[in-house]
Amino acid sequence: MTQRIALALIGLVTISLVGCNNSTALTYQFKSGEAERIHYIRHQTYDNWVEYPDEEPTLPSGLDTTLEQVLVRKVMEVDAAGVATIEVTFEEVKYSDTRRLQKKVNTGSYSSTPEKTESTNEGEPVLSGESYRIKLSPDSRVVAVLGVDELRAKLGLAEGKGGSIVGLVLTEDRIKDVHERHFMLSGVAAGGVSEALFTVPDVMIRAEAVKKVFEAGPVELEGAGTVVKVKGTGEPVYQRPEGWGQPPKPGDPGRLLIRSESDMQEFKADTEALFSVSDGVCRRDVTNTEAKLILLEEEIFRARQGDKRKSRGGMMITKVKLERTFESLP
Repeated sequence: MTQRIALALIGLVTISLVGCNNSTALTYQFKSGEAERIHYIRHQTYDNWVEYPDEEPTLPSGLDTTLEQVLVRKVMEVDAAGVATIEVTFEEVKYSDTRRLQKKVNTGSYSSTPEKTESTNEGEPVLSGESYRIKLSPDSRVVAVLGVDELRAKLGLAEGKGGSIVGLVLTEDRIKDVHERHFMLSGVAAGGVSEALFTVPDVMIRAEAVKKVFEAGPVELEGAGTVVKVKGTGEPVYQRPEGWGQPPKPGDPGRLLIRSESDMQEFKADTEALFSVSDGVCRRDVTNTEAKLILLEEEIFRARQGDKRKSRGGMMITKVKLERTFESLP
């Protein structure tokens, strides 16, 4: 299961922002002592198959993973700049994966709730009830992650420990992915449009960055409060932004070959979000990213030095789908 977990929890997001917020941007309004329960789901799917001219697709394989967290975020204090120190407590953590290789199917799971913790991965520690802290700016940027090293040590884990679900949940990049909202980082305001560059959300996406454009509707009445609806779209950027490092790459040699030699012919990224202006809270943020990569058989032979076989015109197709949902619970 170690290899399965390592492949499943990759493609971590570290955000880079172009531009800045203005006074009317959609931002958090933190208040010391307030608490919020949030629900976060990350569902990731890889599908692979091989096609030859005039033949049915063959060699199907795939990997499906779902990571779900219910967290309690309690504001401990707010500084003069509006940056909040927040204690984040795990209420529930659930993980499942399914690896498909032709007709073979292997599954794994982890669940930690206040009632019990169980896992198919031996030695996973209890995460429910444990806490770490973050410093969160009004635009949702995670300024700092605090107490995670101590928590890893308490649980007997090193950051990114191979095969450990809990160890990978507690990486800094994964924590940022839970708490940072792209539309807020873009500085979008009610009735306005914003644009920002972000790192690729999955290591298999063949791009140097993703440009996202967000459009926010007008302030609307909803019940006793006011809300703004936001929609966003994204497109790949193939020229690395100035000052950016190399995007993350797959560690598995086969997947690295697919990413480096394939042609990414399809890409789609969209966002739908709901922000409560009256409360200063992001109620919901749903993002979906899809990509299709095509690797020609002749490119595989070329990458393997000394492989002189003649191509039959085959191609390996890889489809990547990443869905992330963040919502504030009642």
